[in-house]
Amino acid sequence: NIGGVGQKALAGIEAALWDLKGQAHATSITDLLGGPTRDRIRLYWSHCGSYRIRYPELLGTPPINSWSDLSILGKEVVSRGYTALKTNPFLPGDPQHFHFAQPTDGNLERNDLRVIVRQIETLREAVGQEVDICLDLNFRFRPSAVISIAEALRPYELLWIEYDSYDPDALSYIRQSIPTPLCSGENLVTMSDYNRFFHSGSMDIAMVDVAWNGISQSIRIAELASNHEIQVAPHNYYSHMSTFMCAHMAAVVTNLRIMETDVDSAPWRDELVTVTPTIKDGWLYPPTEPGLGTALDEDAIAAHPPRSM
Repeated sequence: NIGGVGQKALAGIEAALWDLKGQAHATSITDLLGGPTRDRIRLYWSHCGSYRIRYPELLGTPPINSWSDLSILGKEVVSRGYTALKTNPFLPGDPQHFHFAQPTDGNLERNDLRVIVRQIETLREAVGQEVDICLDLNFRFRPSAVISIAEALRPYELLWIEYDSYDPDALSYIRQSIPTPLCSGENLVTMSDYNRFFHSGSMDIAMVDVAWNGISQSIRIAELASNHEIQVAPHNYYSHMSTFMCAHMAAVVTNLRIMETDVDSAPWRDELVTVTPTIKDGWLYPPTEPGLGTALDEDAIAAHPPRSM
């Protein structure tokens, strides 16, 4: 498949064409696609603690220096109305230790497992039993390590464990071996790519990157997933523009599980678009304005040029 920058460029062009058609017809992309199947979209607070431990000064947020700090963040999630969160394995304290469990050999050490359990235990105690928790392991470990982590976290009843692999059989083996739903697929592009994984029974929830696959193809991927009794969750850790793209997709599919959003972000993020997403108490309301529902502010973008971290 095409992948990479080329695939993103095609998805961006497609979004622009959808936006132009919506503007021409004075209707939203959601309505152009047949109308919403839901009035609001459930969100989860993504990278919960992961950004704060690395960039507290940039974000203007309290640092995560201890398990108590993480507990306070968990309570903040609840107080702001979110019913779900996702985090990555990290060790409170030195930001350089954020990737403490990033082994080059894919192995899981005993202390790594103890830290991961302590992290999820802290969040569960802070948010209570009614808030869902997801753990994103990315490509960090080998299948046997993922299975060990899932088994150790069984008491905390995670919404899903997220793990990425380019081997559908390896994912299928993990899915059959763990007590927790498995989410994967954020690195996949095109229906044919997802189709291999769906046929292998590789996941319970398909993470679909709308900014890579485009709005139309993401909806077709969701329909294909539905044929295999698989739910979908839009991959959305980018900008507000991505949130609007994902919102139109999430509004029309019938097998949506939940949608990702980053609550913590650059302080100037809202300045970059003309309209920000409507989020209330952890729920996103689908855009109803013509086209995408927002536009880029070129002057604001120019005022914040890229810089190295």
